[in-house]
Amino acid sequence: MRQLEMQLLHRSQEGDLQSVEKAVISGADVNVQDLYGWMPLMCSAYAGHVGVVQTLLGLGADWDLCERKGRTARDLASKVGHGSIVKLIDATIAHLQSSNDGSSSNQQVTNEESFFCEICKRHFSEGTELSHRTSTVHLFNCQLKPKQTSYLISESNIGYQMMLRSGWNADRGLGPQEEGQKYPVKTVLKRNREGLGGERKSTPRVTHFPPRDVRAVATVKPRGERRESLRSQSRRAIKRKERKDKEWERNLRRYMNSD
Repeated sequence: MRQLEMQLLHRSQEGDLQSVEKAVISGADVNVQDLYGWMPLMCSAYAGHVGVVQTLLGLGADWDLCERKGRTARDLASKVGHGSIVKLIDATIAHLQSSNDGSSSNQQVTNEESFFCEICKRHFSEGTELSHRTSTVHLFNCQLKPKQTSYLISESNIGYQMMLRSGWNADRGLGPQEEGQKYPVKTVLKRNREGLGGERKSTPRVTHFPPRDVRAVATVKPRGERRESLRSQSRRAIKRKERKDKEWERNLRRYMNSD
């Protein structure tokens, strides 16, 4: 199933409408997200595939989901200038909201009678069934488990498995009291010899450089611009002087032995 969902993400980005429909019919989650929080709707919206976006919205794709940076599919389409996709998503949102308003008003009229909740095991005569499902009493009786912590790495990772075998709980922090840091500490890569407080502040990041970041090689000087240090220059000068002294000595001996 995971392979099918990854295929759905790739086909959405490529704009393969038939493969997208086939993957969803086969059981793939239309709202599946990758390590960066991108879902098929975001991939197709960012790539500009209007037909795939329309199909995914019709299949129940959640337009309100956000990726790791807090951007929705509409935001991604607007960022790259796909105005037709932005209008399509806005029209879908307006249609769903209007239909929900109409259905909620109809439900309020028709559901005035009492109803029985299978989870709470009680009959309720006040309010509607929809409002009851969002009430505190109903949510408490559902006994929903908290969402498992995601570290954005595979559970088959060697280091992850080693920590689990050593007794670490994935839902708790590090240390004997399990109150330590869960996620990597954000750091700034130091590239100068200035002391504390003397350097310009940089934004801390977990990974120093994202893919294709030219700042990773910004301080690397080309070979033509590199200069020798004073230590290397002094060593070269000493060796040069030693060679001259030896050559002078050889020439002197040749001159003395020439007779």
